[in-house]
Amino acid sequence: MKYTWEEITSMIQALAVDIPVHSYEPNIIVGIGRGSAAICCIFGEYANIKDVVVIPVVHYDDNRNKLDKVRIADMNLPIEGKNVLLIDDICDTGETLFEVKKYCEKFNPNRLKTAVLFLRDDKEHQIEPDFYVKSTHEWTISPWELRDLE
Repeated sequence: MKYTWEEITSMIQALAVDIPVHSYEPNIIVGIGRGSAAICCIFGEYANIKDVVVIPVVHYDDNRNKLDKVRIADMNLPIEGKNVLLIDDICDTGETLFEVKKYCEKFNPNRLKTAVLFLRDDKEHQIEPDFYVKSTHEWTISPWELRDLE
């Protein structure tokens, strides 16, 4: 299913409105790159959060074949003592979200919650995101995935 910028932006806005309702006030956004980079920037605008970090993460090759393990770039995250919102575009099996959350916890955040736009409802998940906007069983194509839009 292809999504437009308007649809994605509307979902991000819904997420930004929903999270504080559940008594969570993040003060830094950590994105799982590359899929969440645009989401994080737009979410930051809606939620008035200026601190945004995107971790380079690879779990699929260029042909959408799953790699043997999640590859996370080694970097020093500035999240100690902060309320972190870890964002990805989709939670498919939850493996990427699980591994990156575990990586982030090494940096001792005060609290760490997860959010995605899409949650696959036809698969078992290694982790359930704390927040999500839409449940789906379809392959999603976002407007920044230029190769898939052709």
